[in-house]
Amino acid sequence: MSTSQTWFITGASPGLGLALARPLLAAEPAPPVHLLLGQDAYQRATHQLQARPQEIEAGPPLTVSTGFGGQ
Repeated sequence: MSTSQTWFITGASPGLGLALARPLLAAEPAPPVHLLLGQDAYQRATHQLQARPQEIEAGPPLTVSTGFGGQ
């Protein structure tokens, strides 16, 4: 990924997200908390969500071992 494309993914471009989101959300009676814009954003988010349970299930021994007392 080139540096010029990075700000699209990270949202590091000041004001661009607001400039785009405001008119889109103005007509929504209950706007979404997380707005995915574009097929690439949707694919990235769904991929991350599908991978999350596998990542969580891979770590219980270490995760549980860091608990305090009887928790």
